Amino acid sequence: MKRSLMETWPQKLITAGFLSEARERAERAVAVSGHHQNVVAALSTAAEAEDAENKTTDELRVKASKKQSFMKKLGEASLATEAFDIRGQWQTGECSLLITSREAGTFEGAGEYEEESRGLTGLGGLFGTKISKVVRVTVRLRQLGNAFEGTITKNSESGGSVTVLGILAAPQQERPLVLYFDDETRLLGRVHNYHYEDVTWTRLASMEPQAKVLSSQ
Repeated sequence: MKRSLMETWPQKLITAGFLSEARERAERAVAVSGHHQNVVAALSTAAEAEDAENKTTDELRVKASKKQSFMKKLGEASLATEAFDIRGQWQTGECSLLITSREAGTFEGAGEYEEESRGLTGLGGLFGTKISKVVRVTVRLRQLGNAFEGTITKNSESGGSVTVLGILAAPQQERPLVLYFDDETRLLGRVHNYHYEDVTWTRLASMEPQAKVLSSQ
């Protein structure tokens, strides 16, 4: 009975997530003469699961480190007393955006790009010809030093987004956006779209001299 418990317990521990203890128990069971073959399988499974857990932990650590680095640079940029002027033309990963002033310290931008999807040939549900649609991009930003916070919205020309089946869907929601000047010609940022998406904007043209001294707040 004792040996039977020793043979089955490691697998239960693995299922529960106690990898280190499961592996230790399985190794002790292997040392017993006439051990059950399940013990070897459990030991192998424990090793694989532990490796997977370590890999996941490492990936999470890297992500956390990148997020911490980004937030540090964003915070430092927001404290800048001499800031760059964001107004002008910017190239994003999808289109060219023209950023203009709204009022003191706030800006808006607009651009567009074409996107293709496939329509339906009929009730049979087969994919048909490609459908091109124009996606309009709008951003609204508030400046804090050399950093910006705001939103980005993408809508099709029909006022909604089109699914892969060519069916009109609900308009896309605004997504939170933060940016900071990495240098006077490049903005780095993140869009929150269920997960964080890194973005890079490159300056194409300016409206005025880029550097200006901010008035004390």
